[in-house]
Amino acid sequence: MQGYPAVGGNADRLVLQSWMDYPGQTGPETLTNSFLNVTKQQMELYF
Repeated sequence: MQGYPAVGGNADRLVLQSWMDYPGQTGPETLTNSFLNVTKQQMELYF
């Protein structure tokens, strides 16, 4: 995710999606492999 801005990209939006139709667990964000935690980690990398 850092490569795009590094080469001059400047997106207006960022979409984070899950490929799981019915995830077994979405949170809490303190759980290592939860959707919320993974999303939080991606946001921290990008911003």
